[in-house]
Amino acid sequence: MKPAEDPEDKEEDKTPTDVSYLKGKKGIPDFWVRAMKANRLIWDQVKEKDEEIMEHLLHVETDS
Repeated sequence: MKPAEDPEDKEEDKTPTDVSYLKGKKGIPDFWVRAMKANRLIWDQVKEKDEEIMEHLLHVETDS
């Protein structure tokens, strides 16, 4: 059985996300710091003072 849809949901104003701050930038802002925060093994090794610096990472490579 399908739940009834709330008519207020359809009428709600949908405002687009402002992405003007991305104009002229390459890549996804804060991608690497977010990716590392999501990886518990990596993030456990990061010190608090490192986080501000990590927000400026543009390219990360590793040798295995």
